[in-house]
Amino acid sequence: MMHTSSTRILMILPCIWLALLAPATSISDTTGRSTFIIPVDGASPTWALPMKEVLMDVQNTNNYQLKGSEADAQWDALIPPGGGLVRMGPENELFMLSMYHQLKCLDIIRRDYVDGWMGKNDTSPVTRHCLNYIRQMILCRGDRRLECVVDPDGAHAVEIRGTQTCRDWTQVYDGVREYTGFV
Repeated sequence: MMHTSSTRILMILPCIWLALLAPATSISDTTGRSTFIIPVDGASPTWALPMKEVLMDVQNTNNYQLKGSEADAQWDALIPPGGGLVRMGPENELFMLSMYHQLKCLDIIRRDYVDGWMGKNDTSPVTRHCLNYIRQMILCRGDRRLECVVDPDGAHAVEIRGTQTCRDWTQVYDGVREYTGFV
């Protein structure tokens, strides 16, 4: 029996609807609080932490420079005590939050870049992992905000973004502090 493309679409639609309506698996710990959600079988779990949206003014800054003791301290302060690790679920599984993994990777790339200035020519396997991981996370999140082009051939081809709507990352820090007991 030959199916037209319209017929195939009609045959597939119920399957798509079922997949979209399938409930996510929610895992709770022994206290009964919901700790993480597995959106689809085989997918990475996501912490069930509600996050509100906030406005953030995106601009160049003198903070988070490449080298120096002040830069090192600022980058180090982005990672909470305990390294951003949390134990969740009935099995008390150990997880690292992706946000902290990304921040750690940026710091590793930064430090390796500075080492290059100092004459170190070899890139570490960890740096290569981090560069690939950051690339994957950027692609995974697929930011669709439009940026105005001001100089297509210049060092700064696009305008500084200005005010953006973001998830309130301070809630992640607060949640980790509350969940792990680290202050």
